[in-house]
Amino acid sequence: PFFNKHQQPADHKKAQAIHNDTLSFEDLSSAVSDLLDNEGEFYVLLPEYEAGILQKKLIGQGLFLNQTINVFNRSNSHAIFRVINKFSRRAIEP
Repeated sequence: PFFNKHQQPADHKKAQAIHNDTLSFEDLSSAVSDLLDNEGEFYVLLPEYEAGILQKKLIGQGLFLNQTINVFNRSNSHAIFRVINKFSRRAIEP
């Protein structure tokens, strides 16, 4: 799920793939918590705002944010285009 409450494309399959109407962040965070083993890692790519929402939910499930990579659309841009976050059950020292 990539977008929350954005205008959806006419293509139903594309809309389902990129919008969180059928998989909420609550459901996703619960599934990750249930399925991730002690040595596992969960990576997610989202727009910055949505990444923050999911981050709070995953931390609430007892997971740790271990790494963040900010992705920029242009080399001279200061605006974050996407965020890649890595979560696990263990806190990793920097």
